[in-house]
Amino acid sequence: MNRKHKLENATNYALYYGVGREAELTCFDIVIVEPAGQSQESIKSMQETGSLVLAYLSFMEIAEYAEEFKLLERTDFLKDKDRFLRNEEFDTYVIDIRSLNWQQLLLQKVNTLFLLGYDGLFIDTIGDIENSSINSATREMLIDAAVNILKEIRQRYSERILIQNNGLEQLCSSTASIIDGLCWENPPFNKKECFAWIERITNHILMLKSLFKIKIFILLEENTEVDMVREEEKAKDLGLLFYEAVKGYVDGVKKPL
Repeated sequence: MNRKHKLENATNYALYYGVGREAELTCFDIVIVEPAGQSQESIKSMQETGSLVLAYLSFMEIAEYAEEFKLLERTDFLKDKDRFLRNEEFDTYVIDIRSLNWQQLLLQKVNTLFLLGYDGLFIDTIGDIENSSINSATREMLIDAAVNILKEIRQRYSERILIQNNGLEQLCSSTASIIDGLCWENPPFNKKECFAWIERITNHILMLKSLFKIKIFILLEENTEVDMVREEEKAKDLGLLFYEAVKGYVDGVKKPL
């Protein structure tokens, strides 16, 4: 069975950014991992049991300790007026995806990941395009740049799996024809003031699922305020894949509910 068919037939998935634990991950059809915590041997061992193994890839954020950081110029970073945009929670800088320098670095990294044997990519931080501090004109240009680089990846690696994380307001409408899956990370299911927004986003991604036959993933960190069993049942009823991850994604692998 090829990668696309495995994705189509998948009934569960896990996301884990820690080290190793391949034996625990092999009970999942799709496994999303942080490459720094895995080896070619662990990738292969998971694939041998039938799992699709996807590599985490930060599309638009970078930490100062990252190898590529020293290869960047000031013009490669996204700014709000004179201030560099940052994700303060993770102490990262936001990249301007229009940067040709960054695009080349990104393509080199993608190639390296596929040479290691990964079946596809979990494309994170691309949702930064929808940051509220970015004006609409700039956002449109960033969407165009993101679409072009995704098309380039798709053209080079047509058989690999591409899952986009977030970017559910506007971006996903432009990328749905290119990607194979769309992930909604940490929907605010426990916040009543967000119910109308949740319903709108749900209807939007279900429409994209129907039109483009993409797989939809729901990802939730463990949260005592959310009824995980109920949310998983709702996801399954809608034909979506659901995973409850440990807090921070690095301290363990949760078995399916």
